[in-house]
Amino acid sequence: MIIVRVQPLHVDYVMAAANLLAFVFGLRQTTNRSEVASVAAKISVAEFVPRTDVKIAQTDDEYKESCRNVVMGTWLSCHIFKP
Repeated sequence: MIIVRVQPLHVDYVMAAANLLAFVFGLRQTTNRSEVASVAAKISVAEFVPRTDVKIAQTDDEYKESCRNVVMGTWLSCHIFKP
C-alpha cells in the first residue's frame, strides 16, 4: 500500500467530480474541502501493476497491424482513431 499526502488540487478535483455526480443524481453537494479531504484520506488505493499481456502500438504501422487482428473491444478504436 502506498500512502500519499492529500494535495489541495486533488481535493478540488475530487470535490468537483463528486459534486457533478451529486447534481446528476439529485444528491446533496458539498463545498467543505476538509470533509472531502478527510474522506479521501481514508481511501486505500492498491498499487498500480501494469498488465503483461497487453501490447501498446508505438508506431502507426504497429497500430495498423493490431487493427487487422481486431477483437470486439478494440473495433471501435480502430475505426475512429485512424492514424
